[in-house]
Amino acid sequence: MNITLKKYKKLSILLAIPVLLLTCFFIYKLLFSEQNSMAHGGLAKVVETEIVSTGSIEQTINLIGTIKPKYSTNVIARASGILGSTLPPGHKVQKGELIVQIDNADIEKNYNLSESSERIAKSQYDRIHGLYKSGHLSEQAMEEKKNAWIIAQKALANAKIELEKIRFYAPFDGIVGVFKIREGTQIKEGDHIVSFYDANSLIVEFDIPSSFIHLIHNGQQVKIADSTYVLNHVQKMVDEATHMGSAYVDISCSECVIGTTIDVELVVQEKNNVVIIPFESVFIRNGQDSVYLVKDDKCELVPVQLGLREKDKVEVISGLQVGDNLIIRGQARLHPGVMVKVHDK
Repeated sequence: MNITLKKYKKLSILLAIPVLLLTCFFIYKLLFSEQNSMAHGGLAKVVETEIVSTGSIEQTINLIGTIKPKYSTNVIARASGILGSTLPPGHKVQKGELIVQIDNADIEKNYNLSESSERIAKSQYDRIHGLYKSGHLSEQAMEEKKNAWIIAQKALANAKIELEKIRFYAPFDGIVGVFKIREGTQIKEGDHIVSFYDANSLIVEFDIPSSFIHLIHNGQQVKIADSTYVLNHVQKMVDEATHMGSAYVDISCSECVIGTTIDVELVVQEKNNVVIIPFESVFIRNGQDSVYLVKDDKCELVPVQLGLREKDKVEVISGLQVGDNLIIRGQARLHPGVMVKVHDK
């Protein structure tokens, strides 16, 4: 019984070996025939294509700008004294209105005396001038009163200059900021009192790298916060420390906060009527930018020279022509000469 069982097992093993070899042979033939079929175009690979055409493309750079008021000034004390009554922060002031006054008794007294002296000197000159015309007074007496009046005018002008140092009037319509010094506090010349700005006229200031300055010009487009504006001014001078050139743009933004940063997208180059393709269709083969075209139901490898790139599209300087059938998706694992089938969207 044991001998018969051993013979049966041995026979089963002998029969299994040819079956296993035959199975491996069929699997090999199947794989080989599939690869051979793909190599000779027998099994088409599904791809998506796009007809090459021309269009416009821009090269942009992303920068960081700062929101600032177009019109602003800092009120700096030009004389010592006591800070007088102040306006509440955020108060709207029209051009010409008094914003800040410094109480300085000596300056105010000198101005009042000078104003009074000038008025008296003018009155005396007018009276003497009338007597001179009627022949009742000599020319010398008239000239003395005239000189006295001129001296009084100069003294008044100087006193007025000193008085203006303790008063600050709004140079434009704007808003009063937060006072740095409290009302009634002793201040000295040079102290920063308060900021004054126009919140309705805003600009964005930003710096442009020196490598792009020569490509930028006044009037070109700038994208800020999903809106397109016009570049007002670019400074054609680079800072030696930062190697950047300053520029600014007028913006309209009711929700913007002065002093905060904002993204700036600046167009540095623009081309029209050039060959443009999706960037995803480009790959590197043998160190060269390349694409696949469909010709006679087969893929053809074509080296290309690229130009400007804008997000998901790129300019092709050479290698393609308008009307070429470009493979834009499905080019993975393709080889030149492989049969392809265009996917019907």
